[in-house]
Amino acid sequence: TTAGGNWSDNLTWIGHVATADTNNVVIQGDVDVRVDKVRCKSIAINTNCSLSLGHIYNDFLFYVNGNIFNNGTVLGDPQGHNLSVILKGNIINNGLWESASVFFAGKQNNNIEMGNSGLFKYIYIMKEDSTTFLNINSDAKFYNSFFTNDKANKYGGEQIPYKIKITSDNS
Repeated sequence: TTAGGNWSDNLTWIGHVATADTNNVVIQGDVDVRVDKVRCKSIAINTNCSLSLGHIYNDFLFYVNGNIFNNGTVLGDPQGHNLSVILKGNIINNGLWESASVFFAGKQNNNIEMGNSGLFKYIYIMKEDSTTFLNINSDAKFYNSFFTNDKANKYGGEQIPYKIKITSDNS
């Protein structure tokens, strides 16, 4: 994007073409998601920019085949509707991630890294595969957030355990 807008509006995007699952997306404004099953390869949200669930009374799925780099804000609807990110890569969160769930899909280790200003608030974090790790590779701040295996409740699948590995170089 050059200035933000509605995700499903072609005018939001450079070249006036909506994203596909092969696109690396850079958010350079405030972008609202108002459609279900949005897809991209990776996404970067720049500082002072946001990706948010437009005030629609539905929960939406957002598929990312690679990594998410958040230097701004990822925000679900504060009225309780959820932006659920289905992620095959990693998260680098240097901003605010609030009211948006993450489901790590696939059979690979996944990583969460956070800078000093990164914060997760009011989110669910789930992982599909019980044989691989969710690595938290830096000091991380989670406020009223849940690590759960309740895939059955959220996505209609079976409940599975998964492994969390927390590492930090700070004493």
